[in-house]
Amino acid sequence: NACPSCNSELIKLEDEAILRCNAGTNCPAQKTESIRHYVSRNALNIDGLGERIIELLVQNNLVSSLPDLYLLKKKELLELEGFAEKSASKLLNSIEDSKETTLSRFIYALGIREVGEATALSLSLNFLNIERFLLASKEEFIEINDIGPIAADHISNYLLKKDNQNQIKKLLKLGIKLKEVQIQSDSLLSAKVVVITGSFSSVARSQLKEELIRTGARVSSSVSKRTDYLVAGEKPGSKLKKALDLGVEVLEEDDVLRILKQ
Repeated sequence: NACPSCNSELIKLEDEAILRCNAGTNCPAQKTESIRHYVSRNALNIDGLGERIIELLVQNNLVSSLPDLYLLKKKELLELEGFAEKSASKLLNSIEDSKETTLSRFIYALGIREVGEATALSLSLNFLNIERFLLASKEEFIEINDIGPIAADHISNYLLKKDNQNQIKKLLKLGIKLKEVQIQSDSLLSAKVVVITGSFSSVARSQLKEELIRTGARVSSSVSKRTDYLVAGEKPGSKLKKALDLGVEVLEEDDVLRILKQ
C-alpha cells in the first residue's frame, strides 16, 4: 500500500485500525494538513489561509514548514494566482497578528497526536511556560490529571524529535510571543500536589481542576507520598482509602471552594 499523495509506504500501528503514511511532513498532504491545523480558528487563528491557499503555498515551495509562514513576502504572494495587493496585505497582517497568542493555543496548534484543546490547556496550566514544557519528561505528563499513558507517549515522542524542537525554537525566534498563564502564588494550595476524586455538586470537575491549577496547585491523577491534599467529592473510591492510609490531608468540597474564594 502506498500513500496517494507522496507514494511512501503506508503503515498500520498496533493499536489503530487505519493506515498511516510514514513520511511525516515530507508528504505534501501531511504538510498541508499540519499547516491547516496550525492556522485553524482554535489554534493560531490565521484568517485567509484556507486549504486552497495553503496548497498553493506548498506546491510553489513557499511554505514547507510552519516557520516559513512568518517569512512570506508580499511579492511572492502577488505572483500566485488569486492574490492582489489588498488580499496579500490582509494575509500578511493576519500572519503578523497571530504572533501574539497563548501557550495552550500554541501547544494545540503544533498538532501533536492525542493533544486536543483540553489537553493543551492542561499542559499549559501545569507547565506555565514553553521552556518548562519542552524539558518535561513522560513521567511528568502522566502525572497530570486527564493525560493517560498513550497521550503521554505521543507528547514525549514528539518532543524527543530534534526537528520538532528546532521548529518550535524557530517559531519563537521569528516573534511568536506566548502569554504566560497567570497563577496566584499566595494561596494555601500554591505549589501543593493535589488529587481530585469523586463528583461534586456545585462545580464541574474540569472547572475545579482549572481553578486549582490557577491558584498554583499541581493537580496529579494518583495519590502518593508526595500528595499534599486529596479533594474528595461524592463516591470517592479507592483514592480516599489510599490517602487516609498515607496520612494525606483530605478536603471536602466546601473546604476547597472556601480556599479558592480567598
